[in-house]
Amino acid sequence: MKGTIFGGTVLPLTKQFYAIYLMSGKKNGMSAKELERKLGIAYDTAWKIAKKIRAVKLHTDERNHIKRFRQLLLLAIGGPVRLKK
Repeated sequence: MKGTIFGGTVLPLTKQFYAIYLMSGKKNGMSAKELERKLGIAYDTAWKIAKKIRAVKLHTDERNHIKRFRQLLLLAIGGPVRLKK
């Protein structure tokens, strides 16, 4: 799956999706050590997948924050606003 966070890894997709599920279930994510235990994978693999998931989550949160700020700014100055999530 070139061009995604799953690219360049031999870890099965089922384990990668399970890692995303586990990390999204908690407010602060999950440590690599916990992922290692729950997925039965090596620590360095767990650390790499956790790092990739955190990077995507941070990027998504940042984009959503910017979009909401722009909507509020346009609302304040009377411009066009689409209030979608």
